[in-house]
Amino acid sequence: MTNHYTKNKYIDVAKSIKESNSKLLSKLLYFVIRLISKIVKERNINQEVITALELDDLRKRSLVKKLRPKFLHKIALNFSGTIGSETYNQFVSNKYIYFSYILTKPAWAKKAFK
Repeated sequence: MTNHYTKNKYIDVAKSIKESNSKLLSKLLYFVIRLISKIVKERNINQEVITALELDDLRKRSLVKKLRPKFLHKIALNFSGTIGSETYNQFVSNKYIYFSYILTKPAWAKKAFK
């Protein structure tokens, strides 16, 4: 993401939108973008996601085995991100990336959406 920090160390959303370099802003609908005043923090949380997938692996495998017919096991295991699945491996290789954002909304939206 292009950094357009103000003196408060926030990202200038309007400039980020114009440059279209923001991973978040390039994927949001216009009406959602209007509700964002500043991006305070953007952080890649892939390691936390991978840890969560690993910690929940046995439970997911058990549920798939119990609730899905055998011919759907591979699809269900991939969908749930079990260890060794394509989904899990995409997170490990950083082809899939999860981001965490701290956002603020403009003053008009704070009043309108109380």
